[in-house]
Amino acid sequence: MENLPTGQAGKTSKPTFVAGRYFKYAIGEIILVVIGILIALQINNWNENRKAEFEENKILTSLFEDINTAKINCQAQLDIELKNIKTYEKALGNNERKRAILNHPKVDSLFFRLLWGVGDNKSVISAITELQNSGNSSKIRNKAIRKQIATLDAQLSSVEVIVRDRLTVQQVSIDKFSFDIANFSKLVESANPKYDINYGPENDYAPLLKDQKILNAIAIKLDLSDSVIEERELLMKEINTLLELIEIELKK
Repeated sequence: MENLPTGQAGKTSKPTFVAGRYFKYAIGEIILVVIGILIALQINNWNENRKAEFEENKILTSLFEDINTAKINCQAQLDIELKNIKTYEKALGNNERKRAILNHPKVDSLFFRLLWGVGDNKSVISAITELQNSGNSSKIRNKAIRKQIATLDAQLSSVEVIVRDRLTVQQVSIDKFSFDIANFSKLVESANPKYDINYGPENDYAPLLKDQKILNAIAIKLDLSDSVIEERELLMKEINTLLELIEIELKK
């Protein structure tokens, strides 16, 4: 076999060397492009996370303020309930406690509470309803907060049910006869001093505290109000839990 000249043997390996060099260069370019894409995606994800975090903090800050306001309203309503229930207990107590009511300088106001005071639901947390309707609840990434919002909403529904039940009993069992046993203008005037009303005779409340029908009505209100207080106290507990969770999240 004839040996090739040394120069010719070198020429056959050069194209392979050049191709290999360009292949490595192409691989390097691809790697750089991939790294660039990954960095761009990472930056984009970081920006999106920052936007989501900013939006979440904005929602939580607003929710914290609204829930805190609801807490104040709820506590005020709870205080009224507790005050009412003490009056019911006095009316259903012994003669000495009954005399304390009859001799009270604001006896009209006390009987307004006995015959009419059923409270309302000022503690309704509109912020939660607005949050759910707006779809912003899905932007809250903290699972514990989302779960507590649902728990609070359920407890709020329980309060509304018991308050509505008590109002129904008030309308059916008490209102139908309470207007016939006293001059209600005196009661309204005492409960709402802003009204300039003064007509009809003064009320004689002593016979009312001996009337079994009236005492039964007050006893029913006492029992229902006790249930309302229990539900409101549970609501306050859930409100405080949510406020604590939001406060912790906002401090992160």
